[in-house]
Amino acid sequence: MTPTIDRQELEELKSRIDLVDLICDSGLEPKKRGKNWLCRCPFHEGDREPSLSIQGPLWNCFGCEAGGDALSWLQLKEEMSFAEAVARLRELAGSSA
Repeated sequence: MTPTIDRQELEELKSRIDLVDLICDSGLEPKKRGKNWLCRCPFHEGDREPSLSIQGPLWNCFGCEAGGDALSWLQLKEEMSFAEAVARLRELAGSSA
């Protein structure tokens, strides 16, 4: 059975995560450009120029159109299930809830 999480708790957890730091922890090196951060996308081949943009709590790739928030990053990049990604968000946010 998949554990459930209250939407409000999930939004609170995601708001406490620095997405740039999370992406850096995945081995990427975002660079500040204007108000956004840019790096090469790990989800598709042939990314000669940075196509993954990080703005606030969201990320988006203009090459492969992948995107989302901290939860979706963990699920895609780290290949975690929803429950595993929520547990990791809790750990990163310093919450034992």
